[in-house]
Amino acid sequence: MPNTSGFRGHRLPGLDYLGIDRDIEFHLCGIKASEGLALHAQRNLSSIESHRTPIATTKSFQYRHSSMHHIPLCLIIFDFDGVIAESIAMKAEAFRETFSFVPEYQDEIVQYHLDNGGMSRFVKFRYIYKEMLHEELSPEREKWLGERYAGIVRRKMFSIPLVPGALELLETVKGKIPLYIVSATPEEEMLEIADRRGLAGYFDGIYGSPGSKADCIREILSKNGSSPEKTLFIGDAPQDYEAARDTGVRFIARVAPGDQDRFSGKPGVERIVSDLHEIREVLLPIL
Repeated sequence: MPNTSGFRGHRLPGLDYLGIDRDIEFHLCGIKASEGLALHAQRNLSSIESHRTPIATTKSFQYRHSSMHHIPLCLIIFDFDGVIAESIAMKAEAFRETFSFVPEYQDEIVQYHLDNGGMSRFVKFRYIYKEMLHEELSPEREKWLGERYAGIVRRKMFSIPLVPGALELLETVKGKIPLYIVSATPEEEMLEIADRRGLAGYFDGIYGSPGSKADCIREILSKNGSSPEKTLFIGDAPQDYEAARDTGVRFIARVAPGDQDRFSGKPGVERIVSDLHEIREVLLPIL
């Protein structure tokens, strides 16, 4: 296991932070680096104004300037599965394999798993046993299921691809704005995955279950002194959206090509993207 001492919630020092308005237009945002010391953006207002022009058009949406009030963005939080790593299909198959002892229920179990992305696997196990199998789930059996599933995932997780644009986006913003992962994956497992995939160094903190996503987001906001309207959460599951709504942070949904769009028309969804190149393209002109 990687040495994670002091990593959870750790924040790196920085100078200039990026900002985002409700139409995903970025500008510089000065924040406090320590008590009593305010670090201000180095670019003047005219420089900021120069970026209020059309930037990029993609299949999913068009970035554009609007007359809406610019709200600085000082923090980005990512879900992991389906946002950083293309692991959704792999984990669905891992669920199928975990429940190979009840083949008549596998399709139903996998569909339930897919419909509830962003939920702890242990919550899913309890629901499956109670509502589908109509059996009691003992603590010993629950532990066995967790270990079985984690073992399958561990064998496959380290070879799956990242979401297109994920690494490029992380490289673009690293050291300029604090970045966090909030995942439903057990925290110790999530830390190991990030470390072995060479991703841990991009993030100021990595959070996982058993804490809920909403509670993890609140802890991150508290540690960074960031307000919800200056914080962006990028997720791909309804539970991610609900966590954003519960905490008041801003939300962008990632919907992979061919996947069901469960976010269009929902209040508070600022954008729907197919990959992370679409977000990076907005950042590049001002870096």
